[in-house]
Formats: sequence, C-alpha cells, structure tokens
Amino acid sequence: MLFFSQAAINQNQLGANYSVNQQQINFRIFSANATKVELYLYDQATGVEEVAQYSLTKDNNDIWSTTLDVSALDPRLSNAIYYGYRVWGPNWPYNAV
Repeated sequence: MLFFSQAAINQNQLGANYSVNQQQINFRIFSANATKVELYLYDQATGVEEVAQYSLTKDNNDIWSTTLDVSALDPRLSNAIYYGYRVWGPNWPYNAV
C-alpha cells in the first residue's frame, strides 16, 4: 500500500505573488493579532523612502491582503520591487495623527 502526502507549504499564498498573467501582484500576510497592516513599496533595497504605501484588508482567516495592478504602479517600480509591512496591534496601537 502506498501513501502520498502533500506538504502544506504556503497553501495560503503568503508573501508577494504575481497573478498567472503577471498583470497583478498579490500581497498576503497572516496575523491574528494585528489591528492594521500597511504595505510599503521601494525601488531600492535600503536607504530610500517608500515609493508607495497601501493599506491591507483582513479576511475571516486572519490573512491581510491587497492586490495591485502592475500597470498602475509607479514607473520607478518597473524593475525589482522591494517591499515591507508595518503592522499595528496590541503592543503598538495604531494612532491616526
């Protein structure tokens, strides 16, 4: 008798992933405790201000996400896109100034 198993590696497609036709980029991150998540896009790996900033929305599985159209991105992001997340929660409450 043969048994097959399948790894559950990234079944939620977390991180940054292009759509099949590469017309969109999906950004997804898991956090059960976050109260706000923002995505920052950069045109260089270090030493620069962000080129763009987007708010993510949370689904019922505690996955925060946003989908961006590649054609609508700033031209400075036409080569490599560097990204980072800023996350607020119980230990760092969001305060709209």
